[in-house]
Amino acid sequence: MSDFPPAKKPRLSFESIPKNTQSIPKNTQVNINNLDVKCPAAADIVDWDHDYDNFCINLGEGFSSAELPKICKPIMDNPIFGRLRYIRQTGVCFYVFPDTSHTRFTHSLGTAVIAYQLVKKVFKQKINGKPPMTGSEMLCVVIAALCHDLGHGPYSHLCEELFIQEDGTHFTHEQMSTILFDKMLEDYPEIKTKLDKHFTNYHYNLIKDLINPPPFPSKTSDSWNLLVGPEKAFLYAIVNNPVTGLDVDKLEYLFRDSKRSGVMNLTSENIERFIKKIRICSTPDELKYNWLAFPESDAENLRSIFDARKKLHSTVYSHKNVLAINEIYSFSLSEFKDYLDLYIKLIDDYLTTLIKVSPVSTSHPDMIKAREIIEAVEIRQFSKVILSFEGLNQHYPCLEPTAIKTALKDCQLSFDIEDLFITRRDFHGGKGLNVNPLDKVLFYHRYDETTANYIPCAPSAFESSVYIFAPNSCLESDVIEITNTLSEYSYQNAKLLPRRKFRNNENAMPYF
Repeated sequence: MSDFPPAKKPRLSFESIPKNTQSIPKNTQVNINNLDVKCPAAADIVDWDHDYDNFCINLGEGFSSAELPKICKPIMDNPIFGRLRYIRQTGVCFYVFPDTSHTRFTHSLGTAVIAYQLVKKVFKQKINGKPPMTGSEMLCVVIAALCHDLGHGPYSHLCEELFIQEDGTHFTHEQMSTILFDKMLEDYPEIKTKLDKHFTNYHYNLIKDLINPPPFPSKTSDSWNLLVGPEKAFLYAIVNNPVTGLDVDKLEYLFRDSKRSGVMNLTSENIERFIKKIRICSTPDELKYNWLAFPESDAENLRSIFDARKKLHSTVYSHKNVLAINEIYSFSLSEFKDYLDLYIKLIDDYLTTLIKVSPVSTSHPDMIKAREIIEAVEIRQFSKVILSFEGLNQHYPCLEPTAIKTALKDCQLSFDIEDLFITRRDFHGGKGLNVNPLDKVLFYHRYDETTANYIPCAPSAFESSVYIFAPNSCLESDVIEITNTLSEYSYQNAKLLPRRKFRNNENAMPYF
């Protein structure tokens, strides 16, 4: 495309997404009942049989050859899903860790493979003499795993910050994934025709619920808002676990990202053990629903999964240069968000190429600014981290960005104080600071596999870090003045001292 639409006229390429980028209603989705191809009644469908509908796919990265349901191929060969081939799994991390250029496409396939292996394992377990789920529900889990990241935009999680809903919360990629799943069925009815042999409306809605689960009931007074009864609640623990965060999505990205970044944390053997030992057990609390449980002897192995998440976030996803590039790319993308009819189709490289080579990029003020930002990243002229507060185990109001900038307002600097970029990063097991996800993991005893309990597990170390970035052109004198002022301020208010991170020879070390 040679040029952009007129500025400040947001327009989307399909009706299911609201036209106002600043006000996106919650839970927006296409009504499956309004699709042209109607769903059959339950009596008309055939339960899917996993023994006779598979094909092999070579995933590499420790997975080698693996099986997926053959009925998934029309989804994988669809342009909406195929777009994930061109969206990098780790956003802008490849600027710092060059081999992390793998994509959401391979991650989605890997997640579906692990999900398929897991549901085949638990399907063998009989509950009251029957399989714990139907074959069609098994297929729902695999398709949910396959499509769980459909909604990611350019540079993955970076785009979520641009979509703000009416209540001020971010419009998540899970919400967008359910929208695009509906759109795929609507625009490509041949996919739905094949799925209709095994699915009713319930199954289509279950897929979307597994991708983006509702608030999970935590006590008996809560209404039971899941599509399945308590006996099948474990289906929600597989793709996007709302209780502990321990799911096939996390296993896949921790394994693949650690392997590609060189920060080795998780192995394929960890995943095999995870699946081999898993069972369905009833929770010991008053809700009494079925959930996935693990042997007590695996408590330490499960802790290593949460530790792996913390390590990848602190070492890779929150590397100082990744944070700096994230910030300026966010600004570049925000300049582009008014062109939503293009934005919704964008992939990583197409976005940057469009901004750099379009004729408008040399004349339109917003595009000129976006182009300059991207070119600055390519020659590594981005913000430098100059100070940090690390290993924090509580929240300090005095370290909020506005508080720090107020403390520095009288400093005589070579740049405007508003050009400082201050960010806080929390490193934990996935459920927030001071929350031990292992507390909600079910464990069964080796001599009694029918009963499961929560067991006390020492939490992993949780911590936060605050990083202060200055413009690339900042001087040694700027750093000295900021360090002296901030050291006095932080010690007086919180008995903390910053760590100096500034290096004059930054360009001599282009990656690490």
